Amino acid sequence: MGEVPVQVTSELPATPAAAPGRLQEYEELFMRGPPMLVEGKLGLVRPGRLHTGRRCVLFIVLTWMPLCVMTALEGTLMPSSHGIGFLVDLGAFSRSWVAGPLLLLADVLAGRELSRVATRFGWLCELSPSARAGFTRAAASTVRLRDGPLLEFAIAATVLLIIVAMLHTLPFDQLPYWQHSQLHPEHLSVAGWWYAVVSLPLLLLLVVGWLWRLVVWTSFLVQVAKLDLPIVPEHPDQAGGLGFIGYTVRGFAFVAAAFGAIVAGAVANQVIHNGVSFLSLRYVIGGTAAVCVVLFCAPMCVLAPRLAAERRAGMKHFGQLATSFGLQFRSEWFTGRKVERDTLERPDFSAATDLYQIVDRVKAMRFLPLDRVNVALLAIATLVPFFPVALLALPFDTLLKLVVGVLV
Repeated sequence: MGEVPVQVTSELPATPAAAPGRLQEYEELFMRGPPMLVEGKLGLVRPGRLHTGRRCVLFIVLTWMPLCVMTALEGTLMPSSHGIGFLVDLGAFSRSWVAGPLLLLADVLAGRELSRVATRFGWLCELSPSARAGFTRAAASTVRLRDGPLLEFAIAATVLLIIVAMLHTLPFDQLPYWQHSQLHPEHLSVAGWWYAVVSLPLLLLLVVGWLWRLVVWTSFLVQVAKLDLPIVPEHPDQAGGLGFIGYTVRGFAFVAAAFGAIVAGAVANQVIHNGVSFLSLRYVIGGTAAVCVVLFCAPMCVLAPRLAAERRAGMKHFGQLATSFGLQFRSEWFTGRKVERDTLERPDFSAATDLYQIVDRVKAMRFLPLDRVNVALLAIATLVPFFPVALLALPFDTLLKLVVGVLV
């Protein structure tokens, strides 16, 4: 069987120079997902080429540009005494210009990171013959959950149900001014119908699609956690050699930033146009960051029982070894032996130090393959869209104190 180099990110621990050629098929395992099947039928994506820039431009053209024309014809493009116009609706702007493109960029960035982690799992399973077949089944199951016309239909049906529920439950007077018909104020305007039928569904397709991919990722980890992975409790990454999984959080940062942008647009409208205090919404902002951190870190919890069991086994084995070594060490050095000047330079002391360092490393093994840096990056990515709102809403000295308080 031919061998090819496995491509990894600079952050991931290096793999051997060569790995089985079968690992190539996992390098795009998470690069696809709903609604890409429909986009493929429309020629927007092709095998190996996602045309992300083109899709971002098309998203903005479909979700924002027609609304500019429609509101201009209806006289609601600019703000008036009746309410804010479409052009200054920061919520609509952030959804079309920030959230949608970020979700499309995540197809490349998050999808590539997840696929590289899957490839690394494949390499680990190649080291354990009993895990090879199980990993192949897990990859095949992932593909079935990821693709298929029935899945695309289910995603579209879910979005349709959300839209219908919003139209029937959301109070009409809470809709933006530009969505109200000027002739019949109790009805949606043409722009309002375009937003309800085109703009919002396109954004929700991307949001629901990524939530489903998160389900697929969780399912993949559940199946992999059951395999006979070669976990090393004394590994320096303090995660049994699975610390590389934590880097998927950085890929999810773009999805989290998109979710933050959706909320940030609504917050911006409340602060800039309705005079609501920015600090009074701090729980909404902090809650958004907390939800995103929990949402994208939660899938790794499926590995916690396995890592906890490996830690217990490691503590048992290395603890017994440390005890036996300690007894022999004490018997040899503290039973009537004369202490010489070069005692501490003897190999026995070096061996004791090395052994006990390994025991400490096993003891420090984490139950989740996460570290504070990756979690902090995810939280910061969610909060970034709120920074421009804070710059507009808060005095400089208040903003400076807030930033210093967070950092310190």
